[in-house]
Amino acid sequence: MAYPSAPSQNQDYNPPSYEEAQRNVFDAPPSYDSLYGQLREVDSPKGLAVFLRNACNAISNTLAAAIALAILNILPIAMIVIGSLNLNDCPDKEILPKWLLISGIFYLIRSGINFLYRLQKAEQQKPLCTRCIESLIEVFLFIWFILGCIWAISAYSTDNLQCDRVVVLFSFIYVVCSLALLALSCFLFCCCCCCICFKPKQEPNFSTA
Repeated sequence: MAYPSAPSQNQDYNPPSYEEAQRNVFDAPPSYDSLYGQLREVDSPKGLAVFLRNACNAISNTLAAAIALAILNILPIAMIVIGSLNLNDCPDKEILPKWLLISGIFYLIRSGINFLYRLQKAEQQKPLCTRCIESLIEVFLFIWFILGCIWAISAYSTDNLQCDRVVVLFSFIYVVCSLALLALSCFLFCCCCCCICFKPKQEPNFSTA
């Protein structure tokens, strides 16, 4: 009987380069079934955090995500317009329109960096300089958002405040919606962690046929 011969060790095999592998990853976004299969294999809160990070990185490179981010840029543009048009209309809370203006500018800068780099060099890792700039912008926006929460809530709760009503309402609604989304995300993450922690462990099957 003839047996299939093993592949020769001298046979030439050229594995794909790192750039080609990365390009294939970006060209073919993960399907629902693959993401769901990976989610079912998560067995710890740390694994859930890693899965969410990888899923967000993969989904963010799709065309639908790019369109969604472009639509969401309407909000920073509205912040810039409202803030710039009412810089002198809030004598009692001069920082509030400035907060809107600066927030909108930095949100657009962050979105522009991500979009341009994804458009031109999606198959390569971001250089260290770009990542440092993005990290500094993220830290600044986080601190700036906390300060804005204090200013917006205090302005909304102050009676007879000499400030444009549109600025106050827009700032307050933006802050409340952002905090609500943040709280909802934390709640859902905690629920997922609880489900994973209390999920029955699958015992290995040692039975033989």
